[in-house]
Amino acid sequence: MKMAFAVCRPVHHLLTGTLARSRRFSSRSTGCIPFVPYHFLINRQAPSQLSRKRHLSTSGSPADMDPTPRPNVTEFTGFWEEIVSEYWKDLDRWTEWKKIAYPAIRKIRHDLDFAMSPEFSALCSEAKELPEVFIRARNARLIMSNKVPDMAHDEHKPYCIWYPDLASEDTYRELALRYPDMRYHVGRACAAAGYTSLYKELDLLPEVSIAEEARDNKQGGAAIFEHIISQPVRYKVLDDYTRTANLENPQAGVYLNGDTAVRSTLSGVVKPKHDRHYQHYFDIQEDGRIDDPSDPSVHQTLEDEHISLFYSPLPKDLPTTNKDVLIIMAAWEGNIDRYLQLRRPVRIANEISAVIRGIYHHPPFARWIETHLKELFSRREWKALQQAIHARFIMCNDLSRIHSEVYGDDLPWVFWWPHFPHENTLRELAWRRVDLKDHVAVACIVANYQDVFDELKAEPSRRQWEVACQSPNAHYRENIERRAAERDVDLEISENLDFLNGIPAYWEYRKRYLEFELESSGRAEIPDALVNTPYEHGSDPAGWEDEWYEPGYLFDDHLHLSVMAWNTYISATDEARRKPGPLYSSEKDFERRRRTSGPYPSSRKNLESHYGPDSMKVCAGQ
Repeated sequence: MKMAFAVCRPVHHLLTGTLARSRRFSSRSTGCIPFVPYHFLINRQAPSQLSRKRHLSTSGSPADMDPTPRPNVTEFTGFWEEIVSEYWKDLDRWTEWKKIAYPAIRKIRHDLDFAMSPEFSALCSEAKELPEVFIRARNARLIMSNKVPDMAHDEHKPYCIWYPDLASEDTYRELALRYPDMRYHVGRACAAAGYTSLYKELDLLPEVSIAEEARDNKQGGAAIFEHIISQPVRYKVLDDYTRTANLENPQAGVYLNGDTAVRSTLSGVVKPKHDRHYQHYFDIQEDGRIDDPSDPSVHQTLEDEHISLFYSPLPKDLPTTNKDVLIIMAAWEGNIDRYLQLRRPVRIANEISAVIRGIYHHPPFARWIETHLKELFSRREWKALQQAIHARFIMCNDLSRIHSEVYGDDLPWVFWWPHFPHENTLRELAWRRVDLKDHVAVACIVANYQDVFDELKAEPSRRQWEVACQSPNAHYRENIERRAAERDVDLEISENLDFLNGIPAYWEYRKRYLEFELESSGRAEIPDALVNTPYEHGSDPAGWEDEWYEPGYLFDDHLHLSVMAWNTYISATDEARRKPGPLYSSEKDFERRRRTSGPYPSSRKNLESHYGPDSMKVCAGQ
């Protein structure tokens, strides 16, 4: 039996991370369907938790490509308005609930007097939404204060009973006797506290989260850790992502994989500078990891002692560290084995953007993601990943998946980077999908396929013009401007548009995906540490363009700059890492290079040794 000690964990919106409750609306065409976030309406995607496995969508595709029913949008004008209105009501309501509930839960878990006060009783009686979460917090506090409470319902049993405080060994022993289904939670507490005798009394399966907790307890957990790690087969019973215990059918043959919220990390909180909708994957205290100015960040660094994990085969048992940067780098590099071993069952910040980048650069990774798309990723993530998969295969000159019935939103915007398709591939693509002709023209400009570009005779567009401005071949810009004038097409080029080096300046509005250089080279500096943080999109997500609602983004500058900085850190020697900050960029560096010549090399590089000279000095008088 899989015991859910936090079965009342709130459901979260996939876009905002805020709490959501299913709401039902009548519709003559769909019957009753639950609440659908606004994001899915504007992006024509539906959440995965809909009743009877039906998903609301507003676009059409053949049954063999996507079995999702796609009703006609025009039939749902009133329904559309109602569902959007209800979304904002739910969002406001649950945002307010979090503002009240999370601080209260935190206070209950940290303050016994408050947990036993009349204020707590009033809080539970007034909490129309999920009062069990407060009861679990109170019971956790009682246990950690050496009082075993009466818990008649599973919904009242807390998951984490070892933070912020540890109970006595006798208290945990009594808890295990009264509630046998909490024996593994007690075992975890024993690992955190170093209660080796009680742990052995419990006679538990060698459980990996208990092993990781014991290893984290460097002062008293060694005996428990060695006992578990020496067993030929280890099991996974406790799940810190879902706060559940699988007692009936625990997973066997598992290793220590960094999927445990060990006690030393539980003081970390989400800081205000992070995206206000960010939700951390570990919340075993059920307080949303809310912020206190004195607390450390929930985003942990990867210690220098584990830097070798980036350039060495991964051990089966990972060391105690935060593996988020390792996950991002594995996806970024398209490394199937490493990504499969490291990935968490829930997405971490920047992960989908990294997966998209890995797909774009590595055909085997793209093929693997395609094969396991619905198994490994949520429905909301399918579109962005499917676009990347199609792009990679187009760049491999494979159009076997491209035909007239492919749903338009699954087709990519960019299919000319990092590699150009062959000229004939682009000719065929424009013939198979006339709706892509404009972007095929863009690809021709980037690849300098002038003959194909002229053959297409695509309608001139601002997109083509922006790319043509960056091409060293003046033919494209002249052709686009001439044909636009002939056809009376407005390219929306303002008279006072600023140019920099012949192209629209970076401070002017321009589409990111139309730039020739699509991946940042980073900054010349060594970061303080390796840490993966979410990008802050601003206080009003509705003010951003559609691509910012996507779960991942090919041109994610925040991720690009982070990865480039991580690469610098990984490349640097141990001595260089001790001096973080800008490289070669100080006033002293510039002054040194101006005033003195560089040192003469002891072994000079002979540039002519293989290719011969590429220029000749003309002698005077000849």
